[in-house]
Amino acid sequence: MANTNTMHTVKDGAAIHPELASPRSLLSDLTQEQLPQQTRIDFGNTLNQPDLTFADCSKVWLQAKKIQVKESSYQKYENNLDLYLLPTFGLMQLKAIDNQKVQDFISYLIDPCKLCVTTIRNLINQFNSILQFGSALMAQSLPELIIICPRQQAKPLRVLSPSEQSKLERTLESQTNLTGFGILFALYTGVRIGELCALRWEDIDLEDETVHVHKTLQRLRADDGPSKTIVKVTQPKSVGSDRIIPLTKRLVKLCKKHQAGADCYILSGNKHYVEPRTLQARFAKITNQLGLKGAHFHTLRHTFATRSIEVGFDIKCLSEILGHSSVKITLDRYVHPTLALKRANMAKLKSVESNATRRPKEKAGSDPNNVTLKSPLGV
Repeated sequence: MANTNTMHTVKDGAAIHPELASPRSLLSDLTQEQLPQQTRIDFGNTLNQPDLTFADCSKVWLQAKKIQVKESSYQKYENNLDLYLLPTFGLMQLKAIDNQKVQDFISYLIDPCKLCVTTIRNLINQFNSILQFGSALMAQSLPELIIICPRQQAKPLRVLSPSEQSKLERTLESQTNLTGFGILFALYTGVRIGELCALRWEDIDLEDETVHVHKTLQRLRADDGPSKTIVKVTQPKSVGSDRIIPLTKRLVKLCKKHQAGADCYILSGNKHYVEPRTLQARFAKITNQLGLKGAHFHTLRHTFATRSIEVGFDIKCLSEILGHSSVKITLDRYVHPTLALKRANMAKLKSVESNATRRPKEKAGSDPNNVTLKSPLGV
């Protein structure tokens, strides 16, 4: 079998074969003028190097990624390299990396690192991307790697039951603070916590009864300065995350009650933001008081999606409201049919069962193969 630089990863017992970008298309993307000068220099130095090391390859890979992804994603890639990938593979030549080395690395991530399956899979996907990148730089194929990852155990996501939701709503509506308003806003729109924290009143059009979600607020690592981290308002998670969401009449009424200046954040009523970890702590305090075990802020988003499905939302419409890039993400991640909904759908089979038991009896002596069809015009 011919060598290839495709990594085969076993996912829940089924082998998947990720598509590999051709070296020509990959290199043409990397030689665009928008790349920083140092990146172009490093890129040129690594071209056609048969003994290219993982460290040198990952350095150029990371520089190229910096102009393609959000800052938060870039920092995750950088942390993965610094903490796990470079200490293990940094000094190795790409062509020397084999199945056993990668499987030993996965075993190390499982124990003693004790990383969760999702984190391990993300690390392997990044590792695979760097190898593909290196193959393009070297203009040659790398040995095939058949990697067995831990099985992904699906965990049920926490969704508020109708009674829990009613309890939360009653508690929050009885309060007059902006924290309660913000929690209800998330429950009725499904926005992410970072998106909620970035919302200003200028983003809400009460005449048109819509909200424009186009930013997210998050705490990131600071590259310099006295503080290790810094809060930034950036573009949302993906292109699909920039969206306009219609508001319900109930939410419009709440907005009018708490409305402040156009440049004020909706969670504070002034020009000072409330960051996600502060809002999460406040939400945790409320849920603990109400006995809503296992509920976290993202539970509001799960609950919004589930209630929407239960009342008959169009899936494509819901997907766009949630800011997903595809309907599949909405179905797989955020829609969790309740037992009541399953029973309601199963009840639809009643008409089929009834028709099956009401078939007309055949007349004696009639030929079942001799069927006369009536004209749709009644002729």
